[in-house]
Amino acid sequence: MKNIALSIIAALGFALVPVDSTHAARKRRGPSDEQVAIMKAAMPKKATVKPKKPRKILVLSYQSHDQGRLAGEKALQLMAGQTKAFELTFIYDTKAMAEILVPEKLKEFDAVCVNNSTGGGGKAANGKTLVENLGDYVSAGGGLIGFHAATDNKFGEVFGGFFTGHPWSGNVAVKIDDPDHKLTKVFGGKGFPVNDEIYQFAKIYTREKLRILLTLDMDIVKKRGKRADNDNAIAWVRKFGKGKVFYSSLGHNPKSFMDANLLRFYLDGIQFALGDLEADTTPSGPLKSAGSVMVDPKKLLADGYVSMFNGKDMSGWIVPKGDNGHWKVLDGVIDYDASSEAKGSKNLVSKEKYANYSLHIEWRFKRATGLFSMPTILPDGSYKKDANGKVVKTLKPNADSGIFPRGYGKAQMNLWCWDCGSGEMYGIRLDRKLSAEVRAGAVPKVKADNPVGQWNAFDITVKGDRVTAVLNGKTVLENSQMPGIPDEGPIVLQHHGGPIGKTGKFNPASSLVQFRNIYIKRLK
Repeated sequence: MKNIALSIIAALGFALVPVDSTHAARKRRGPSDEQVAIMKAAMPKKATVKPKKPRKILVLSYQSHDQGRLAGEKALQLMAGQTKAFELTFIYDTKAMAEILVPEKLKEFDAVCVNNSTGGGGKAANGKTLVENLGDYVSAGGGLIGFHAATDNKFGEVFGGFFTGHPWSGNVAVKIDDPDHKLTKVFGGKGFPVNDEIYQFAKIYTREKLRILLTLDMDIVKKRGKRADNDNAIAWVRKFGKGKVFYSSLGHNPKSFMDANLLRFYLDGIQFALGDLEADTTPSGPLKSAGSVMVDPKKLLADGYVSMFNGKDMSGWIVPKGDNGHWKVLDGVIDYDASSEAKGSKNLVSKEKYANYSLHIEWRFKRATGLFSMPTILPDGSYKKDANGKVVKTLKPNADSGIFPRGYGKAQMNLWCWDCGSGEMYGIRLDRKLSAEVRAGAVPKVKADNPVGQWNAFDITVKGDRVTAVLNGKTVLENSQMPGIPDEGPIVLQHHGGPIGKTGKFNPASSLVQFRNIYIKRLK
């Protein structure tokens, strides 16, 4: 009876597999007694909803990621025992998986769980590929559950995404992408820190087919991945034919199976996949950004605009002398890391000068660069003060850049994370020599910025000494005056802040920024 690959785990969570050398070895590699005690204390005591009928889950837990996989096995056993929400059957090797992943045996289960296991590229006993049989099973109404390496696997085709690397490992921040979704209610709308290995996805991954629940919080996380849109999902649900799918990329670190909120989240996801807990699977749709108000470049060209950036090189722009490659073209956009080595001005300047014009420019911050002591700008341009007359400041995530109309720094239109929104003209707002009306006109009428990491579209019209600016479809400046602006000048994209010595950290008002789709139309 040794080397038994198939073991049945009853609802109480006790393994019926014989205690042979293989089982003993698994126990040694698995979670410690202390970790198991933490799991037990954090584990939900009852199911979120009563199962509609006795439920059975087939768990494929056959290779890779030993610590996380074995911790996941234990967590599932404890969850089954304490909640009575399902029974478990475990598969521990690929040979047994090939035998059981066929239609006549799969129909005995309400769901399949791929627990932190890679591979999945072989054939089943019926001659079809494993992924074909799994896809047919889910499409016909079976549930599918996955943790971590389940997408580092041919099965990613059914889950809805393929692993393409893990740039992040260690302490990171998780964002609740869909705080109103039934499965994320446990988090109360608040993001949270985790210590884990975080995947990035490509190929078939798309919000057009998935309901994204959790993402990596790119406002906080410093390191960038390979995705230009910084859309790094951590958990999602989807419909696949008639079946329901729940996936979480957490689980490399056993700690991700020891947190009470995450364990409830997993339980809810499992009950969703089983068909007991109803939850919305409507795809999230395109990443929420300025996409809906960005203009088709073809329409701009047809309307008389010309391109200021070809997406390939910096022709048309003057890169600061001595910059040393910090202003650069990356994946078709102008990318800046706030680290220009130029001795003088570090700004990027257009070669041509312009008088009256309409400018379309899209921009985004790659991430916030730290917590900035941020005052509140009132509609008249002054700062909010407390009862003692002291300016009220709050530490908030920030990044900073700007656009200078006609190269006029005093009228720089700030791109930043302040509460008043981007478009504010700092130098004009603070010039006490100017009238109250002019200074108030330098304050955005509304905050129209998209979140850090997402693209924004600015449409700026300059005529004489007046400017109107529309950000993401909303007018933020309307016929605002720019006293002292020259009759013509270049378009300037601002450097701000930068590294703090050799600490690896940035000033909390630094321009980790990108620009794209820059078009301009000269006006009379």
